[in-house]
Amino acid sequence: MNKTDLKSFYYKHCRFRLKSGKDVYGIVWEDENNGESILHFSSAAEAGKLLQTNVLDVFHLQSDFIINADDIVGAEPVQDDEEE
Repeated sequence: MNKTDLKSFYYKHCRFRLKSGKDVYGIVWEDENNGESILHFSSAAEAGKLLQTNVLDVFHLQSDFIINADDIVGAEPVQDDEEE
């Protein structure tokens, strides 16, 4: 998948399938930093905190799990119990 393919999944809690066959759960979103488009990935809980505070520099420093958009081969929204 590329960034264009992922846009329909931005800000949604999803299961992402990686090329390695591993499934990861979280949220992706795109942000611009110094004119450069950056794709972010985080757990749903962590993303909620980061997006509310809008302190993405802290995210860059603390994140030790980076996913390249090219490594994602599939995405599927996860329905939360709260949405029912």
